[in-house]
Amino acid sequence: MSAVALCISGTVLTWDTILIALAVPACFLALWSAYGAWGGRAAAVWALLPLSCLLSPGVSRLMFWYCHQEQFSSLAAAFAPGSAGGFCLSGVVMGFVLAVALLRLARLVPDGPLLLDCAAPGLALGLSLLRLSALFNGSCRGKAVITDERFQKLPFAAAVPGGTEFRFASFFIGALLFLIVFGILCALLTRRRGRRGDVFLIFLLLYSAVELLIDSSRNDATYFHLNAFVSVAQILSGVTMLGVLIVFARRSARAGGGKRRRVLCCAAWFLGLCFAGFSEYLVQRHGNWQLGCYTLMSIGALILIVSTLAVYRPVWESGE
Repeated sequence: MSAVALCISGTVLTWDTILIALAVPACFLALWSAYGAWGGRAAAVWALLPLSCLLSPGVSRLMFWYCHQEQFSSLAAAFAPGSAGGFCLSGVVMGFVLAVALLRLARLVPDGPLLLDCAAPGLALGLSLLRLSALFNGSCRGKAVITDERFQKLPFAAAVPGGTEFRFASFFIGALLFLIVFGILCALLTRRRGRRGDVFLIFLLLYSAVELLIDSSRNDATYFHLNAFVSVAQILSGVTMLGVLIVFARRSARAGGGKRRRVLCCAAWFLGLCFAGFSEYLVQRHGNWQLGCYTLMSIGALILIVSTLAVYRPVWESGE
C-alpha cells in the first residue's frame, strides 16, 4: 500500500510515484550538466531521454514480472496502468545502457563511453531517489524486526504500512549509499583520466557492491525460478563486479602494471567474494546472527571494491 499524496479529478497520485518521477529530471539534469562540460551535444541527451524513459522502466518491470509471474494474470497485466508489484533496480541500469547502445548504433551519439561516464553520477542520484520512494510503500524493508524503541526511526528502521512492526530500513541505507556514490563519481568525473567509459565502470562496481549488501537484507528480494538462495540482484552484482575486474586487469597489463600486483588483487577479490558468500549463507541459516553476518558481508564488499580499484590504479596513473 502506498501513501496517497494528491487526488485530482479521480486521479490518485502517491508519494512514491512522485519521488520516482522526480528521479528522472534529477538524473538527466546531472547528465546534461556533466555532458555539456565535457563538450557533449545537447541533442544526444534529448534523444536519450525518451528512449531511456521507455527502456529502463520496461526492462525493470519485465524482470520483476519474470520472477513474480504468480502476481499477474499475464505479461500485459504487469504493464497495465495501476498494476500492483514493484520493479528490479538492476533493470533500470540495464535499460539505460541499452538505450545508449541503441543510440550509438543509430549514430545519434558520437561518443557512447563519454556519455556513460557523464551519466554515472546522475544514475547514482536517480537510484537514490528510487530507493527513497520505498519510504511511502512497504517494499525494500529488512528481514530484521527492530523491537528496541530507540532504533525505531530512520535511518535504522521504518514502520511497515498498515502494521505496527518496525523493520530495518534497507531502502534508506541504500538511498544514503547511492548518495555517497553520487559524490564519489562527481569527484572522479572532474578529474577523469584513463579511457572513456572508466568512470561508468567504477559506477557499476560501486552500484553492484551496494546492491550486493542491501538486497541480502531485504525481506522481499527477487529470485530466479531455479534459484531461491541468491537473489537476482546479488547474482547480477557478482557477475558485474567480476566483469569490471577483468576489464581493469587487462587494461592494467597494457598500461604496464606489475603481474604480481594483479595476481594479489585478484586473490584479494576472490577472498572478498568468499566473505560475502559465506556471510550470505550464515545469515540465511542463522537469523539471529544478522549484525555479525552483515558486518562480515560489508567487509567483503569493501574488499571487492578496493581490490578492483587497486588493479585499476596503474591505468589511472598512466592516463591511458
